Amino acid sequence: MRKLLIGFWCCCLSVAFSLHGTPSYGENLDNEKDILKIAAVINDDVISIYDLMVRMEIVIATSNLNDSPQLRQQLLPQVMRAMIDEKIQLQESERLAIIPTSQQIDDAIKSLEARNNNAPGSFDKFVEQRKLNRESIVNQIRAGLAWALVVSRRFSSSIIVGENEIDESILNLETARGEPEYLINEIFLPYDKLLKNNNAKDVANNLVQQLRKGANFNAIARQFSQSASAALGGDIGWVLEKQLPLDLSKIAKSMDIGKISNPIHTHQGIYIISVKSKRRVLTADPTKASVTLAQVVLDERFGDQVNQITFLRQLREKADNCQKLLSLSEGKVSNLSGNLGKISLLDLPINIRNVVSNLNVGVLSEPMPDDSALRAIMVCARENTEIPTPDRKKIRLNIANKRLELMGRRYMRDLRKKSFIDIRLR
Repeated sequence: MRKLLIGFWCCCLSVAFSLHGTPSYGENLDNEKDILKIAAVINDDVISIYDLMVRMEIVIATSNLNDSPQLRQQLLPQVMRAMIDEKIQLQESERLAIIPTSQQIDDAIKSLEARNNNAPGSFDKFVEQRKLNRESIVNQIRAGLAWALVVSRRFSSSIIVGENEIDESILNLETARGEPEYLINEIFLPYDKLLKNNNAKDVANNLVQQLRKGANFNAIARQFSQSASAALGGDIGWVLEKQLPLDLSKIAKSMDIGKISNPIHTHQGIYIISVKSKRRVLTADPTKASVTLAQVVLDERFGDQVNQITFLRQLREKADNCQKLLSLSEGKVSNLSGNLGKISLLDLPINIRNVVSNLNVGVLSEPMPDDSALRAIMVCARENTEIPTPDRKKIRLNIANKRLELMGRRYMRDLRKKSFIDIRLR
């Protein structure tokens, strides 16, 4: 439950207030009469043009997007969808008399400040500096908290994680030990039949451009993404390469860390992903390993470079451990040669580290230029810190949270189907 609640709390710092030039789906709104019009009816509640304009400012201000009429036109259907969902969630929480208290909202704001490494009180300073509509921000926080409480109270007691499920999860992890996995953030834009102005392709292309210019990925995911990870800023956690859909797997494998993908088109909608980190399952970061090294160094005193390379390659063929390497090269190499001892990979120069990281124990490297000399290195021993299997308590919590999130998505889908939704802005 805590993970779900935090996710909702964090989606709330996304509000600003201004009334200039926000377009509807097909028209510009530039007078007071337009602002008072109804944009959508959701059961017994309405969303006004004014509400929609305020939320649009919210999104642009906190996502670090470059404002333009074209951007607003493209984003409006996505903003509308989010506001409709919030209305439905608040209506359900009121029906069940599950209402967040003022203290819970205050705690959510404090949690938000702490999560963003900001000092207490920074939220109100942010609102004031950006001239934001604080009431709109609080309403968004309230909706997220209300829905988290509803889902938790409805389903938490029914979630039971058996010991056999934990055993199976541990077995799967051990079986996958050493396989590649990725830490991924995602934005998912569905092809939405409800919003007839279906511009997911245009929105995706624009967002990719903005993200590559520095727009806030997490804020955009919270506002627009329709995946389960939206409440957590698009963070889907560590995922095995083989667990990703084929289209995403190919792209994640080839992406550099921190880069933004092109829009990835699927049958359901469009994905935008960013790979935050890569590693191998239950395997320590290889750059944190310690190695024992030996080296041989040759300079002009030992013949021309052709002869030096020939000699080093002969050593590579004959020596399969450091003791033999040093024995075979004794008296034939520079005094800089010898055993270098135990060294952390992180303490090595980057060019040496790259060679050593991919070098098997007992194999002499290819000759490397070093000023006026040639150097070759052998790894005598390598020490990796193996990551232990996560403890059972964490695994149990992870399974329970995923199940709770799944139930919440199904619950929301059913409520949406039962709701009367009339979108008047076209």
